[in-house]
Amino acid sequence: MAGPEGQIFQCSLCLCKSNLIAVGDKCYCALGPILKRRSISQSIKIRLYKTIIRPAVAYVAETWTLTNKTEKMLMTWERKILRKIYGPTKENGQWRLKTILELIKKYKSQDIVAVIKIRRFERLGHVIRMNETRCVKKIFEGKLEGRRGK
Repeated sequence: MAGPEGQIFQCSLCLCKSNLIAVGDKCYCALGPILKRRSISQSIKIRLYKTIIRPAVAYVAETWTLTNKTEKMLMTWERKILRKIYGPTKENGQWRLKTILELIKKYKSQDIVAVIKIRRFERLGHVIRMNETRCVKKIFEGKLEGRRGK
């Protein structure tokens, strides 16, 4: 986004190194002004997260190998978004970030890694029920025809 005098501004979340999360960061930055408004309730902000931001990241992540490092990165990213939505907590006159346990307690939904794993099983169910002549089914069962090229 170009500012006055040609300066380029970037959302702090857009500086992520992974392509996996870059999609979610772009969605978050696009919705940033809406998510920062105090006039919009947290439940609507969470609904926006669940219907726009999280599905974009989950769609990209479904085809990637979920290593422990990737899962940790996704969970960290999700907590960062949830902290932006829920805001800080005032305790003894001091503002502080919500802890992981506080976020889990408030969010009351499955984390992004669980959603990705569930969607993978759903896709596997579709492949298992496919007709035997479909390419995807043949690859899944390992019944390829023809000879291997040299």
